[in-house]
Amino acid sequence: MIAFGGLMSLPVAQLMIWWILGSDPIGIAPEVSKIVPIVVPSDLREAEPAETDSVTRSTLDQ
Repeated sequence: MIAFGGLMSLPVAQLMIWWILGSDPIGIAPEVSKIVPIVVPSDLREAEPAETDSVTRSTLDQ
């Protein structure tokens, strides 16, 4: 039980650094945001390219 508590402290600490301090000292926020974007603040996520399908593309070209 003590080992589990110790292992859980690392992700919790990382979330606190992201959300409270607003920084990413290890540089893993873009990778984590690809998998679970809701846990990473929007200002630390990588800009995602807008997805366009054939309907959207034809609308944008007009």
